[in-house]
Formats: sequence, structure tokens, C-alpha cells
Amino acid sequence: ETLIKHLTGVLFPQLKKWQHSCRMVGKNCLLVWRTTVPGHPNCETFSKPSNSIYDMEDLVRLHSEFNWKEFSSQNELVVEALKETNLEYEIMDAYFLNILRPDIHRIKRKKNGKIRPDCLHTCLVQDNTYSWLLHHILSIRGDDKGNLGKTSSGHDNLTKMSMQSAKAGRGAAL
Repeated sequence: ETLIKHLTGVLFPQLKKWQHSCRMVGKNCLLVWRTTVPGHPNCETFSKPSNSIYDMEDLVRLHSEFNWKEFSSQNELVVEALKETNLEYEIMDAYFLNILRPDIHRIKRKKNGKIRPDCLHTCLVQDNTYSWLLHHILSIRGDDKGNLGKTSSGHDNLTKMSMQSAKAGRGAAL
């Protein structure tokens, strides 16, 4: 409830003003919302990716000392709230990519005098995953001159455009 109040009462109105001011000067400012990814409890015990979203969600739900178990439902609330706006946006779904990667936490933090792994933040040398996803989103949204499309769209439209691009041979779908 607090999240939705903040989004609809504070953040979304600010974003609407931002997109309006962009249109006033002939720019198209696309909001790209990246979903939030939980950490992985006991991340130091993993040396490879998981192949089970269910196992990873159970791990987070049952063993997290934080509110990481809420991230999936909060992501859904944000996406649903965005659908009710007239904002021009796309969703960069990082949740389903990174929930399967308990092995990518390489940062160590000092906590209570002990060196512990940081099981929330990811750190892989030369990991460009989000850059590639953003490039893909912007490529799909653009025209032949590199301009973003002018139409308002939502998450479902990205999938349709990805499939159309893949069928037309202009790139792979996400």
C-alpha cells in the first residue's frame, strides 16, 4: 500500500512532468523501469547458476534475513501501476535473469567485525547484461534513424515488438 501511494502520488506525477517537458522541446524520453532482484542467502555456497526459479525463490523466502521475499510481488505491483498511467515506458525484467544467478556475488563486506559476502549486489567482470538489454529495448523502440517511437506503450507491447523484430530478421527477441 505504501509503495503504490508513493508511486501514484509522488513518482509517477514527476515522471509525467519529465516526459511532458521532453515533448515540449521535441524529445521523446522513454522511462525504462528495471525490476528489482533479491539477493541470494548463503550465496558463498554457489559456484554456478541455478536452473530452477522455484528453488531460488524458496531459498529467498525461507532463508532471507531481509525482505527480499517481497521483491517479486513488489515488482508486479509496480508493473500493474505503470499500466494504469499514460507514461511511455518499457520494463527491463532483471528479476528472472538474476534470480537464477546465486553464483555472481563476489563482493565482500565487513559486518560486525567479520568479512562476509555481499549476497545482494552482483559483481562479475565485464558483465554487460543490463547494457545489452537496454540496447535491445532502445533498438526495438527506434526507427531507422535511431529515434524512439512516439506511441505510448507498455510491457506487453515490448514483447509484441520483439517478436515482430525477430520475425523480420532485425534481431532476436528477449
